[in-house]
Amino acid sequence: MQQPRFFHRGEAEVQVASGNDPAQYEQWAARTLAPDFKDREISFVEDCTFAAVASVDQAGRPWASAFFSVGAQLFTVKDSSVISIACPLDNGDPLLTNLGQNDQLGVLFLDPSARRRAKSMGRAEVQTGGQICYSLSRYFGLCPKYIHQRSHKPQACITKLTTASSSVTLSKVDRAQLQQSDTAFLATFYPDHGADVTHRGGNPGFLRLLGDTKVEIPDYTGNGMFNTLGNLKIDSRLALTDIDFVTGRTLHLTGNATVSNNVDPKKHPGANRLVTLEVEEVLVSYSPVGIWTDDQASPHNPSLC
Repeated sequence: MQQPRFFHRGEAEVQVASGNDPAQYEQWAARTLAPDFKDREISFVEDCTFAAVASVDQAGRPWASAFFSVGAQLFTVKDSSVISIACPLDNGDPLLTNLGQNDQLGVLFLDPSARRRAKSMGRAEVQTGGQICYSLSRYFGLCPKYIHQRSHKPQACITKLTTASSSVTLSKVDRAQLQQSDTAFLATFYPDHGADVTHRGGNPGFLRLLGDTKVEIPDYTGNGMFNTLGNLKIDSRLALTDIDFVTGRTLHLTGNATVSNNVDPKKHPGANRLVTLEVEEVLVSYSPVGIWTDDQASPHNPSLC
């Protein structure tokens, strides 16, 4: 197999195993995976009031987090490849600590009301004034599949924030939150390409719990690039974050993943593969999330039994 340019070995191997031609994706990437974004993307980025992000800790473990705009603009475009990010609260979320140790940052710009998203990878620096300076190396749009439609009013938080906590297992409250979730975000890492964050969605119950240390995540048909699965092919470390959009309670899980093609269609209808996260650490943080409406599930979601 010819050495890929835009996709690394792990991504190309998963593409081949899935019956796809990596050369076609390379041709698409040559046209699409830009090191910056065009003028037409500026308004989308600057209007975003929510984003999921991936960072990497000192041990090389990925973590997923979230940015929320509450009463202020979240992203300000400085030029075609540099964005200023309003610094989030230091509320127990691992992001700021990670950026002080490793400058890799992946950002998934997301507008759930329009089911629009775009992925980026790059490097970030927390500046003295409290802003994050984010320099992009890649930016590209993604399809709207599996995004639960909800609208965001980025106004002052009405929920009292609670002290963050840490554990090595999922509590009863953690498990209940995951089982009720329709949206999660996964983070992986490949050094040559950077920290990657991606969206996973489905009907409540699409995430399944196996005790207090394992989470089953179905892999539905997506865009065929296999960024997450390709990264896991090289490095099995995986992070998951889940957000309660009413209270701001945010679960940050990190651990190791296994990928299986043996899927029980009764437990995970519509899934092509199953990613099982063996949790090593759980952080719980609370963020001022503003006010969200719960509008409509994605029409692409497989029906759960």
